[in-house]
Amino acid sequence: MRGVRVISSAGLGLLYKDFSDNFLEASVLTLKEEIRKAREKVVRVIGVNVLVAMTNFADMIKTSI
Repeated sequence: MRGVRVISSAGLGLLYKDFSDNFLEASVLTLKEEIRKAREKVVRVIGVNVLVAMTNFADMIKTSI
């Protein structure tokens, strides 16, 4: 696939509830999974959109990096 793939980090903890009962922990684990999936499909840049207003902003940025 060509181009840039952008992952939205908002509400990711709702996608894979079986990762964790803790929403914030599930959000980080789900972001890792979405980045892994994107890397399988894209050779180029992967972007992650992280809202500053999120309560787990710092964790999501660290996970993205």
